[in-house]
Amino acid sequence: MKSLLQNMLMAVLMISLPMFAQQDLNALVLNTIGENVSEVNLTSGAVNSNVATAGLFNNQIRVKDGVAYVINSGLNEVQIFNAQNYTPLGTIDVSNSTNPWAIEFLTGNEAAVSLLISNQVAIVDISTQQVITNIPVGTGPEGMIFRDGRLYVTNTGFNGAGYDPGTVYVIDVASRTVVDTIDVSINPQALAFDSQGRLIVCTTGDFVGVSGNIEIVDVQQGSVIQSIPAGTFITNVAVSSSDKVFASTFGAGVLVYDLNTGAFERDSANPLPGGPGLYPLTADEMLITDFSNDSLFHYAGDLSRLGSWLVGDGPISVAVVDAPVSGIADETNALRSFQLEANYPNPFNPSTTIRYDLSSAGSVRLEVLDVTGAVVNTLVQDAQAVGSYQVDWDATDQSGNSVTSGLYFYRLVHNGSSITRKMTLLR
Repeated sequence: MKSLLQNMLMAVLMISLPMFAQQDLNALVLNTIGENVSEVNLTSGAVNSNVATAGLFNNQIRVKDGVAYVINSGLNEVQIFNAQNYTPLGTIDVSNSTNPWAIEFLTGNEAAVSLLISNQVAIVDISTQQVITNIPVGTGPEGMIFRDGRLYVTNTGFNGAGYDPGTVYVIDVASRTVVDTIDVSINPQALAFDSQGRLIVCTTGDFVGVSGNIEIVDVQQGSVIQSIPAGTFITNVAVSSSDKVFASTFGAGVLVYDLNTGAFERDSANPLPGGPGLYPLTADEMLITDFSNDSLFHYAGDLSRLGSWLVGDGPISVAVVDAPVSGIADETNALRSFQLEANYPNPFNPSTTIRYDLSSAGSVRLEVLDVTGAVVNTLVQDAQAVGSYQVDWDATDQSGNSVTSGLYFYRLVHNGSSITRKMTLLR
């Protein structure tokens, strides 16, 4: 079964490569010491080392719908600019002495910003650039991830002299309330989900005698079901499409742990170069920033290096701006009145769930396309009211026939605008 999945992944990669070569895929790298943003064209290899200025103690860059968001901890703000032409679009002031750490996009125009010093999570409106409300959480909140209406927040527990026990708070976003507390090891800083819906938490340790762990959390049970010692102080985590956990240090290397085999491919004695920035791509690839060597690396699923670029001074975070696939348009608009979520699971077999949110009523069409841009199946064609929706696709065409394994796209068209995302079927 494992060899079959590997073969299917290779088939998907072969389908994807010609398309990748025909489009521009830009990575934006945040350089914390240089206080700027570099652009790397992953297709051509061209580097523009200073496309935008960042603020004091910048910590993270994220991109949504063609708009970039930079967390400037020293300025207590979220800086916003156009991710194509780098025109400034404003800032979100999260208040003095809060030390914003990370941003996570929610539904519609809402996002969450963790506030390290004030022990809160700010819910903000990215269209009006205003704080909606602040939600108290545990001590020293940092990493966040949003899924199925719930926001998961790591509380590092740093109290100024040491570390309180680490926790992950679970916030029901609709009610703005903390609904669960999950106990984890010392100093959790980052988290991600695997393909089974398990929460993968990176706990750092105390930077002295206690090393970090990769911890697997069953969110239904609300508890850690496995803790894997990292043997070093890991600070960030990302999970690839084939469930490989990339756990990065702050510039001293990246560990790779395979959840399927239960073993390290790269451990603390033999890490990949780089850290701390991580960004998973399709076809099981990963982007890694190297803080110590001012570089960005591109790795394949087999951990061979596909690219290496010198960027700015102290690269700490990376995000990707997807260009439209040839034949499949994707309109971007910072104030778009709808949102299309990543399908789950992905890769999938035999079915996957697609979720989307409408903040304005109107016509809706949700369709599946193949790699040529031809419509395979229309899942929704209707007028819909404001709200959240989900649709299952059972990997069949318009006539009910099963489709073959490979790379597909799903496109949501709402009142004339569209968003397109990728998904992979593995039979």
